[in-house]
Amino acid sequence: MVSRTPNAEIIDGLRALGDKSRWRICQILLAHGEVCVGELVDKMKISQPLVSHHLKALRQVGLVKTRRQGNWIFYSLAPRRLERVIARLNAEFGSAMTSPARSKEAVIKG
Repeated sequence: MVSRTPNAEIIDGLRALGDKSRWRICQILLAHGEVCVGELVDKMKISQPLVSHHLKALRQVGLVKTRRQGNWIFYSLAPRRLERVIARLNAEFGSAMTSPARSKEAVIKG
């Protein structure tokens, strides 16, 4: 397995969350805990293949986890991964919001 940099990890997470359907899936999972694909289809009013596509994208970056029960697969948020994305954002930009000089320095470092 290839080691990923913290920046790549956060960029992939943000890219996945940047899609409005994926964002909505995360909101539903946050509100309802574990849900199956059928429940997401009902709540989102989009096709099952499209919901599955978005869940796959969220799973690939580790934002969603699964639990199998018989023929059913239940999806839920992966809180540790989401917390890492939020913590990384805060580390990168949190203090920059109160310090324009630090913000400029962070941009220059790249």
